[in-house]
Amino acid sequence: MPVHSEPIQGYRIQWADSILEAGIASGWTSFPSSSTDTLDAGYLAALEQAQPGDLSFRYGLLYYRDDGQPVARIALQVLNFTSRNFKFPRTTWKTLLAMIALRFRRFRVIMAGNLFSVGKPMIDCPDEDHLPALLQATEIEARRLGYDLLLLKDLPEYWHESVFENAGYHPFEADLTMQLSLPASWNSFDDYLHALTKKYRQRAVRIRRSGALLERRWLTPAEVRAGANAINRLFRSVQEKQVVRMGIVDVRYFLALSTALGDRFRMLGYFLQDRLVAFASYIRHGDELEVHYIGMDYTVNATHQLYFNILLDGIEHAIRDRYAKLELGRTAREAKAVCGCRPHPFRDRYKTRNAGIQRLLNRMAASFTEDEGASWQIRHPFGERMI
Repeated sequence: MPVHSEPIQGYRIQWADSILEAGIASGWTSFPSSSTDTLDAGYLAALEQAQPGDLSFRYGLLYYRDDGQPVARIALQVLNFTSRNFKFPRTTWKTLLAMIALRFRRFRVIMAGNLFSVGKPMIDCPDEDHLPALLQATEIEARRLGYDLLLLKDLPEYWHESVFENAGYHPFEADLTMQLSLPASWNSFDDYLHALTKKYRQRAVRIRRSGALLERRWLTPAEVRAGANAINRLFRSVQEKQVVRMGIVDVRYFLALSTALGDRFRMLGYFLQDRLVAFASYIRHGDELEVHYIGMDYTVNATHQLYFNILLDGIEHAIRDRYAKLELGRTAREAKAVCGCRPHPFRDRYKTRNAGIQRLLNRMAASFTEDEGASWQIRHPFGERMI
């Protein structure tokens, strides 16, 4: 769809379905604020280039009166959600009804947020006074697109809650990620090991021994392209085990990120007898290192502890390169808690079109929480020694 504009009570919003549209690109790139690096036009273009399954994009610039400069910008991701995107870990009569609904009806999720990142707002509104108009304009566009669920993801804490309450949004409490804060006193992986209690230190040493035969090698874009089939296979094997699978991508995604982010994006390959058996991708966000998407052979994982070695390698890289924080994502909370990560909640707000969608959302959120379990909450690998 070409760029289109709509008046909103003294404001005007301009929408486009590609960040490369001439009518929106100049206003986007010249916007005076940048709340997050994931709003960079080059990064957004890379997401489009990757052509994620079942996903499309919308970008909005909000103008006040006749001012030639936008006062806010927003990036939307539009997901046609089906049974392909969610796997209930247990079958009950409630989940069976939900699965039937997902199989026979497509649900449209419109998200002011980023499926491919955690903790990075996709709403940029430096003056909160303009936020109500932006929310109103977003809902009008979402209704035009036929939304079932409208989600505002990773919102800044400094925006007043009343703005979202007045617009009819509700808190979504199930969203959290696992992070490890790295003390400045840690200079090597040995410092991390020494901070662990004896039980967890011995476990980490055993994991490292299990992965001793793995060859680790940073992959060039040419190697990623040449190994596309293996990378796609390893990535799919991980995706297929996840409860939530949204924004399904393949090797094109990694190549697009490599081009857009340059040395901020890297991929580490794990080889066993010259065969690629796992990979981990990394993204640098200032003083934070994110272990991004991974892929692995679960047969090799059973003998060489691939997953835990990926986690520990991420810790080692973050310490060595002097990052303040390691971001490890939402899933596999217990494994990450064993390594010392702690939960970090996000501020998400949502609204649904009807009660049936609300019940389905509640069932899916409960299933995801049940699948993660609660045992991760009692893991304290640093004992009393951690700051």
